[in-house]
Amino acid sequence: MLKNLLSPIKIGNLELKNRMIVPPMISCMSETDHFVNDKYINYIVEKHKGGFAMVINEGHAVSEGGCGFNRMFGLFDDKFLPGQKKLVDAIHAVGGTACVQLMHSGRQSISMEEDFLAVAPSAIKDITLTYTPRELTIDEIHQIIEDYGTAAARAKKAGYDAVEIHGAHGYLIHEFFSQASNKRTDEYGGCLENRARFGLEVVASVRKAVGEGFPIIYRMSTHECMPNGEGITVADSLALAMLLEKAGVDALHSTLGNYETERFQIAPAAVERALSANIAAQLKQVVSIPVINVGKYTDPLIAEAEIATGKCDIVAFGRQSIADPYFPEKASREAYGEIRRCIGCQIGCLQRLKNVLPISCTVNPRIGKEGDFALNPEKAAVSKKVVIIGGGIGGMQAALTASQRGHDVTLYEKSSQLGGQWTIAGVPPYKQEVNTFTVWLKDQLALSDAKIVLNKEITADEIVDINPDAVIIASGATPLMPPIKGIDNKNVSTYDDILRSNVLARGKTAVIGGGEVGCETACYLASVGKEVAVFEMMDHTCNETEPGVKYYIEDYMKTHNVDVHINAKVLEFKDDAVICEESGQTRIYDGFTDIVMAIGRKPYDPFTEALGGKVKEIYKLGDAVRAHQGIDAVSQGFEIAYNL
Repeated sequence: MLKNLLSPIKIGNLELKNRMIVPPMISCMSETDHFVNDKYINYIVEKHKGGFAMVINEGHAVSEGGCGFNRMFGLFDDKFLPGQKKLVDAIHAVGGTACVQLMHSGRQSISMEEDFLAVAPSAIKDITLTYTPRELTIDEIHQIIEDYGTAAARAKKAGYDAVEIHGAHGYLIHEFFSQASNKRTDEYGGCLENRARFGLEVVASVRKAVGEGFPIIYRMSTHECMPNGEGITVADSLALAMLLEKAGVDALHSTLGNYETERFQIAPAAVERALSANIAAQLKQVVSIPVINVGKYTDPLIAEAEIATGKCDIVAFGRQSIADPYFPEKASREAYGEIRRCIGCQIGCLQRLKNVLPISCTVNPRIGKEGDFALNPEKAAVSKKVVIIGGGIGGMQAALTASQRGHDVTLYEKSSQLGGQWTIAGVPPYKQEVNTFTVWLKDQLALSDAKIVLNKEITADEIVDINPDAVIIASGATPLMPPIKGIDNKNVSTYDDILRSNVLARGKTAVIGGGEVGCETACYLASVGKEVAVFEMMDHTCNETEPGVKYYIEDYMKTHNVDVHINAKVLEFKDDAVICEESGQTRIYDGFTDIVMAIGRKPYDPFTEALGGKVKEIYKLGDAVRAHQGIDAVSQGFEIAYNL
């Protein structure tokens, strides 16, 4: 079935055992000293154990001033060699192929010193950042080119099998090639050949440093996806691809976007799979070297199809390798149902990185903690009788992990199905991917020894009668219903009622609350043909939502004519009206048949106090503690159960 995906391929003289690799992804696992550490080694080695043919270790700074953030790894000094060699040796010990990405962040660098200024081809500010860079001098350009070669030599000395040059995503090489960021009038600016000069001279410097026969990959943003056609276009990239092959590059790594168009670079759930495959196919028409494609690949069959139809030669699985490092091993067995799919939530892999925190993952609570939690945990020294209250994703993960540890587990769920809030999380447009994790947990629980009791709203007294050793409270939350006049009217319901179809909106509907849940509820109502208005008391919607996800939610509301009222404090509900305070004035919006509350959740926990002193161990997780995201519930459920 996967004959292409599982077949070997060569990049230069280097043979890969299959066509599945991992692209470089920032992890924030380094400390501010830029050294490789055991945490990162464990994280990378796990992917090699999972069967990926090659993992391209994340961007390593070639110059100290080129660090994109203070947790970036470095190759700008010989002091990094011992740690890098330790990493490479660990990769080779499990039969892996080691590659490292070399980069200078350019205007997207951050300062370690107060007097530092980020540098760029031109003194043009990145719209997503707060500072304006300093334009590089010719001498400085030449020094950075030399730095690339020196860093590549260090990589080879550390034992790497290949290097990748980062020419994408708005970093320095990309900045030189893009007309949007390069306004120079010397030999490094102007026509395409001049704008390509810096990148080509970097390639030459790296080739000189590593010698002939050592594989060099070049990562390129084939389209910047900028408004009004600004920046790098596909036509530019096709020309550049030919120049790169002539310069001696052994493979091209096709990607998209920059910081401003990050939603194409790191695609959320709303974006189509294999989003840049058609551009990769055009690259293949102008070069004879292998073309790697990246861009929301989560399914091995889709990857197989893209290779089989000639769109690319190799597929890079980025966020999917975080969700399931053993993706290739499972794919090779055609055990597709065992694969944990990336759901495109971007919470652990992107939102955390923007806060310079190590990556995590909603569906994989072990990521970044591989050295602390075994893939196949040993049985606990003492088997405990464990009761879990609530079958949401946190409770399900707790039940699965506790069962794997050899405990006697019974999970009680008051409804007729497992999943909790996630049974409705996949209902709004663009959210269907979340269902893959719910299904995965249910399937894994079915294979475990955990006992699942549905349609049972267990009481504290019944739990005491069971006499468990430990109780894990994962009872979730209920919609928040503030004391607004008229909230008890018959036409007022909750987002939970609407998304579960317990209540069917009859006509024009007001959604109260413009956070992510409220806006997604509005999108759902619009998708089924309802006229919808959203009322939000803050000055913008989706306040805490990751920007890429937010973009598509707000775009959906706009294209489906959802009427959005911001700075609108709701004062009262009438039978067909919402009364608000806006800019100090009272306004009445009428004509509504339904009003839907979506302003948050409050914990539901009638157990902790009632069980106090009657059960040996009591734990609580997720929304039962406070309104959490799913990533928190899963992580807490996993760690609580693992440590029982």
